[in-house]
Amino acid sequence: MANEYLYGAYGHIGETVAQSAVQAGTTPVYIGTAPVNLVRGFADAGVINEPVKLSNMIDAQKKLGYSADWGTYTLCEVMDAHFNNPNGNIGPIYVINVLNPSEGLHRMEAETSKLLRFTGGRAEFASSSIILDTLRIQRPDAVITPQVVKARPAGPAGKNPEFDYAAAYEAAGVKFTDNGIFYAPTEDSVIAPEIVHEGKAYVGVLIPKPEGATKVSSKINGEDGDTDVDLTKDGELVLGGEYVTYFSFANEDGTPLDAESWSLSLEWTVGSGKVTTECSVGRGHGNHYIEGEDYAVDYNFTKGTVIISSLKADGKLAGTLTVTFYEVDDIVEDADIIGGVTQSGEYSGISALALLYPEQFAVCNLLAAPGWSHSPAVYNALVNATQMINGHWDAFALADLPLVDGSAQAVDTIEKAIAWKQDNAYNSERTKVFWPQAMNNLGNVYHLSTLAAVELMRADFSHNSVPMETCGNKAVPVIRQYFGANARNRGFDQQAGKELTQKGISTVVAWAGEWVLWGDHTAAYTYGAEVDPRAIFDVSMRMLMYITNSFQREWSPEIDEPMTRALKDRIINREQEKLDGYVSMGALLGTPTIVFLESENSTTDIMNGDFRWDIAATPTPPLKSASVYVAYTDAGFSVYYEEGGAA
Repeated sequence: MANEYLYGAYGHIGETVAQSAVQAGTTPVYIGTAPVNLVRGFADAGVINEPVKLSNMIDAQKKLGYSADWGTYTLCEVMDAHFNNPNGNIGPIYVINVLNPSEGLHRMEAETSKLLRFTGGRAEFASSSIILDTLRIQRPDAVITPQVVKARPAGPAGKNPEFDYAAAYEAAGVKFTDNGIFYAPTEDSVIAPEIVHEGKAYVGVLIPKPEGATKVSSKINGEDGDTDVDLTKDGELVLGGEYVTYFSFANEDGTPLDAESWSLSLEWTVGSGKVTTECSVGRGHGNHYIEGEDYAVDYNFTKGTVIISSLKADGKLAGTLTVTFYEVDDIVEDADIIGGVTQSGEYSGISALALLYPEQFAVCNLLAAPGWSHSPAVYNALVNATQMINGHWDAFALADLPLVDGSAQAVDTIEKAIAWKQDNAYNSERTKVFWPQAMNNLGNVYHLSTLAAVELMRADFSHNSVPMETCGNKAVPVIRQYFGANARNRGFDQQAGKELTQKGISTVVAWAGEWVLWGDHTAAYTYGAEVDPRAIFDVSMRMLMYITNSFQREWSPEIDEPMTRALKDRIINREQEKLDGYVSMGALLGTPTIVFLESENSTTDIMNGDFRWDIAATPTPPLKSASVYVAYTDAGFSVYYEEGGAA
């Protein structure tokens, strides 16, 4: 049995005859993009490339934000389908968001500036792309004084008049904005050797003096610095009568420091009076109102608007003010969704699924990436991810075929959809694929994979989490099929939909007075072709996965316990009890069995502590079709000739 070193409880789906069984609830996991740019403190909130549990819409909005722009923020469609469903809400669910609005990632390089009219200390504007953490409001009386920047390294390098010091600072992550220095080094930051002296890189900031100033005193981070510096003489701290301060931004080896922040307060002596100016280095910005002191920022997820409210009753924001902020750059790509694992152990995208069990002890058994799974690269990544998660767990994936192919050609007919599925090998027995999409009465467009996950979860819940029922013929809150904004296809009925289902493509049709999901096959099914019996129906594959996952969850606590005869028998008896229970509820047919075979448990295996049980089970197939044959007979005519017969 054991061709590799094993340690723990394991489950395997064998060739059609079987493997092992206990209750493990339905845990759908979605990968996509969420508007975390609307969440304050998103960078430290654990909502990027991490499995996040969502229980309801309020919970979802609080953790991940919400936007009606489902095209940009694909996980919002998922939130709506689970937590705003007219047929009933169902959860919890887990999502992995890959959108990262941090600087240098999914963020616009240039800041957005907007004029807002404040009335009664309040202003409101629509935006789903704003990064709330970056919003600033400029004071109307602010004097933006560009800093005169001069490099001050000692030695010959500092005497190079042709060297572009400003560009060197920029390359190292130092930007000069407003009345301060913004320092944000990236992995690609470069420190030019011309601004490095003895392992240190310096920014020299020349602070313009007020007219008539003769002396200046400084405070750095509130503590006294230089006192009564004479501005009438040039020296180490004075250039042309103006004050110079330095900011070091390199380690001794010349690499960028972690971002620092400090403030400089200058008190100028002008005649018999004093004038104070402020300069900030780091993330602080001068000449702006202070959030939490002057104003508060909120977001209305229903309206999709930013709300700014004054906090000071005697100093309300008024008139037209300039508001600046950064926005999300919609540059998420397939590679972000697929993700990976770095050498330092950082997970991203689909690969972050591996964090779900060790961090939250939840086992994924449904996996989807609506809005992304139409990409063959993403689909293949989903298929790979469903197998032996954390080396143990099996999951079933839901995917969609595209409405537009890779060459910008519409996939808007049944024939085109079938051809695309075949050409792109969307045929894994571990998946169920859907086409086209569907629209509700509000004009919202859903991926069928999303609606299918909801209904599978709902069906599982009705059977104590046992996945014995397909999502086929389950009502969904839509009113028509959707083939794209410019498609001419008016849709198809159930009879035409058979062309899809017999090719392993599930769809949505009008049936029995409502719109329902249609199709109970896996993507591996093709009518008339040779298909492994276990791969004909989605319920068969999901039941086998349920059995293996459940076995492992049940017996993991027993690992490293003495393997006595009593324990062997207890495992057999308990598992047989479960199998019999599945038969009673209709999830399995016949007489499923679990055995401990000598042929599969050699002396060598047992000597190494490796034991195997074999289960044979028959998942109950769905009622895919029901036919009745009616024969015409003339026997009824005899009533006409019988005395006293009925009229």
